[in-house]
Amino acid sequence: MPSSSHKSDYSELILEIVNDEKKPIPIGIILRKILLKIKNIDQKKFFENINNLLNSAQLIKLKNNKIVLGYPKAEIDRSKFFIGTIFLNSKLAGFITEKFKNESEYFVHHTNLNGALNGDTVEFALLKIEKSDQRLKDAIVTKIIKRKKNFFVGCFHKKHDDYLIECDDQKMYFPIKLTDTCDLMDQTKYLFEITSFEKNYCLAKVKKNIGHVLETGTDILSILYDNGIKIDFPPELLDECEKISSDCECARQQCRKDLTNLNIITIDPKTSKDFDDAFYVKKINNDLFKLYVCIADVSNYAKWKSNLDKIARQRGNSIYLIDRVIPMLPFKLSDDICSLNPSVKRLTLTCEIDIDKLGEFKKISVYPSIIKSHQRCNYEEINSFFDDSDLITDEKMKKLLNEAYELHKILDFKKQKRGYINFNISETKIIVNEKCEPIEIQLKQLGDAQKMVEDFMLAANEAVTIFAHMHKLPFIYRIHDLPEQKKINTFNIELQKLGIEKIDLNGNIKPSKIAGWLKKNENNENIDLINILLLRLMAKAKYSTKNTGHFGLALKNYTHFTSPIRRYADLVVHRIFWMFLFTKNEYSDSQRNELKDELQKICEKVNECETIAVQTERDVNNFKLAQYMTKFIGCKFSAKVLSVSPYGLFLKLSNSIEGFIKINNLKDDFYIYDQNNYQLVGKNKKQIFTLGTKIYVKCIIANPIQRKIEFDFIRRL
Repeated sequence: MPSSSHKSDYSELILEIVNDEKKPIPIGIILRKILLKIKNIDQKKFFENINNLLNSAQLIKLKNNKIVLGYPKAEIDRSKFFIGTIFLNSKLAGFITEKFKNESEYFVHHTNLNGALNGDTVEFALLKIEKSDQRLKDAIVTKIIKRKKNFFVGCFHKKHDDYLIECDDQKMYFPIKLTDTCDLMDQTKYLFEITSFEKNYCLAKVKKNIGHVLETGTDILSILYDNGIKIDFPPELLDECEKISSDCECARQQCRKDLTNLNIITIDPKTSKDFDDAFYVKKINNDLFKLYVCIADVSNYAKWKSNLDKIARQRGNSIYLIDRVIPMLPFKLSDDICSLNPSVKRLTLTCEIDIDKLGEFKKISVYPSIIKSHQRCNYEEINSFFDDSDLITDEKMKKLLNEAYELHKILDFKKQKRGYINFNISETKIIVNEKCEPIEIQLKQLGDAQKMVEDFMLAANEAVTIFAHMHKLPFIYRIHDLPEQKKINTFNIELQKLGIEKIDLNGNIKPSKIAGWLKKNENNENIDLINILLLRLMAKAKYSTKNTGHFGLALKNYTHFTSPIRRYADLVVHRIFWMFLFTKNEYSDSQRNELKDELQKICEKVNECETIAVQTERDVNNFKLAQYMTKFIGCKFSAKVLSVSPYGLFLKLSNSIEGFIKINNLKDDFYIYDQNNYQLVGKNKKQIFTLGTKIYVKCIIANPIQRKIEFDFIRRL
């Protein structure tokens, strides 16, 4: 063994020492043993070798930071096999969640994926690895049961007589070989369909030319196709929609209540083209208000089991992106026949509620109706009116808005009193130019008009659910489960780092306690981080045929009734009223039983579609944020640490843009991840990076395709 430090790699010696130890060994002991053999060791190089061996899975770090040999020597436990869904991270490590469970319990290193891709359903087995206090069990994929998808978007690059396909999906690690490359153009995005997965590559054929990489709109289209979004409607469906009449005089006229005399209005964003909700408020006396919430009767046109209904069910919801909408229904319906446009009669379902001065519902009615919106308003002008009432001169309109505002305040007070959790998280608004290039990042502001409309829609959704219970209807609920206790425990650990008193729930998790605690800390300088962490703590809202209540809204009864133009679940809720209540004689018992039997499948489908839609909207936003940051490479920013991982720091800039600092870019020390306290601790200087640490950083990478923004650490603030 050489006695100098000229040797540049200590990897073999490290592995030899760990292997000889036969038990978990601290990194410091490994270093001490090497120093007995090599004088003047390059300690920086030693720690780099340790990191490389950990990343390649030749070594594993336990929760107590001790080191053991990694996966190459691990034995498979073949006594039992499991089935679950695997999810890959950016480093191509897998995390498996078993069916009917909410989170991953198994870890799969990329050397043990055996061809599994992100979202695949897989068979797997455990590895016989001794880890004294691990959180995840180590596993290996033994079989691919079902592929999540067989299509990918990629850029075609010509290279003389060869070619390269660069997949947008960074988690697609197979090289793609094409069955035919005729007429394919360089630097052009294509949708590829995988025809077969081989051992080290996959075969594919081209399904669609999306566009040249520099062509306006190719970027967003690529994300849509890669996520499996159906953009165009079948031509025969569009032809069918053109034949639909907007005549309101013959459609179930006898059972509809005529509300065209009411001064009903819509309030939406300036850019909206589809208006599916309208309202009217009348103050009866000092003790009572009457609220009408009128919703487009889409079910009148999208008949049960019709082609239109089938397409709406497949899509599940509309998807709202920066520069476009991917609608659930063709524009002929969403922007015209079903849209509650001003000064024209429209078919609606109305929820009429009598509400007392305490916000309690005294009477609820739900019925088919005909309305005529008297005015289309936008949030900006109504917010301006609330600031200065002289901006509107129409006395009827002023009276309506003033009484509506008074009712809104009553409903808002009741909402806060019952424990509604208000996540005060600033949403990012990305401003783009005519080429859809991001030119400005703004934070969305919610005014009284937005909050008022939201309160009326919440009231309608709650009241409709109560009304369905009164009539014992089969139903679809919007539910939100309680957060898990272990997530609350983790949240409380994070709070300690911010010097904030923990949430003491004493095993009794109630929304009112969380809402009260949040109100108590609303002026904390780290309230932005608190709200983000609190939102992550929560379960995901979903649709179900079982009514377990909505935790975040602190409601026992809740559904989605108010947006049938853009959500299939709302459309089905409307259909339930028609089939089981309004026009029961129009349907047979077998039709009603068929709908009833399908409700759970419908819930599962719309939950899946909602997940895809949310991910697509997030992907597009992250693409544009990274594209925006390409103009600021080398620029410096102040930031806060949002979370800490073994690989580095997630941070948030003041403009709400988020990014990452790799642990190797924290060059002022060698940092070790403290898993018990979720922080990085410097080995020599003992300085700590934890939640809320204020730092000064420099942007070094902004990659739109990978939706990645990375920073270099400059100093603490």
